Amino acid sequence: MAAFPWYWSEKQHKAWAIKRAKGMWRFVLVDGLLAWGVPMFLIMAVGPAVYGLPFRANPTSMYWLWQPLLWAGAALFYGIGTWSLSERWYLKHDVQSAP
Repeated sequence: MAAFPWYWSEKQHKAWAIKRAKGMWRFVLVDGLLAWGVPMFLIMAVGPAVYGLPFRANPTSMYWLWQPLLWAGAALFYGIGTWSLSERWYLKHDVQSAP
């Protein structure tokens, strides 16, 4: 088996094999939208509106319409990008380690 590079360990390789078996869209929705998008929305949109951290926002109805759409789009982009990059590294290692 080929040596794993610093950015892709054997542990990550095995974990990705399990995640990829569940499918891309499940990953994008669960890991992208729910695990990344929701916390980002809470920190970057709700935090400033409610607590004034890290800056004070004066939310309007347009703010509450725009922010969820913004963070949902960013989360989908993050999920698809993460999937693509992880898939490339996974397949690159599988090709290198094939007998």
